[in-house]
Amino acid sequence: MLRLFYKGEEERVVWKTRVKMDKRRIKKLLRKIKEWGLGPVEYRRDKRDYMKKSKEADCDGFHFDRQYSRPVYYDRYDSCGTLDSHYFLQDLYMAREIRKNAPKEHYDIGSRVDGFVSHLLSFRDSVAMIDIRPLPFDIPGLRFVQGDATGLETIQDGTIESLSSLHAVEHFGLGRYGDPVDPTAWKKALLSMCRVLRPGGGIIHIRTCGEPKPAAF
Repeated sequence: MLRLFYKGEEERVVWKTRVKMDKRRIKKLLRKIKEWGLGPVEYRRDKRDYMKKSKEADCDGFHFDRQYSRPVYYDRYDSCGTLDSHYFLQDLYMAREIRKNAPKEHYDIGSRVDGFVSHLLSFRDSVAMIDIRPLPFDIPGLRFVQGDATGLETIQDGTIESLSSLHAVEHFGLGRYGDPVDPTAWKKALLSMCRVLRPGGGIIHIRTCGEPKPAAF
């Protein structure tokens, strides 16, 4: 019935979008009410119950102290895990492709260390990673090279068998990573990847695409 108040497809799309946003806000509000309304009550109830049962069971080694009290109210209302479906599925699927291809050596440029790269390290002895930003810790099996992917000057032509870059290149040249501002940086990076790739080698490259082509600066 509400659609009768709108004329044209554009208005209907706007109305649908607003309804979806309102549903998300209501869902978020209900969770907050549970979390901060019922959460503390249920926490205190469970704590009393646990202390009572601990005494009855004569559990040695555990005692309660206020300085170690860390109440968590929201876990009971949450799901068992959260994920960004796009990046989660992307990292999982592409890691399986690398495993299936089984290259002797694999290089990655700028992909997520805690996602795609960690997946690779779970079944590969080593992975080489290139990023313009520093990596402040050592990870077993990860050979890190700090460098600019728009040039890849330290790598000779036609030497890499397998190369990946997942949702990184579209951010090059914006200054976001401390790199020089350059609207053509993405193109330079792709040309550099093609230059260092061995004949018959493979590149796994994912970036945003489609129309229009805005610069999300």
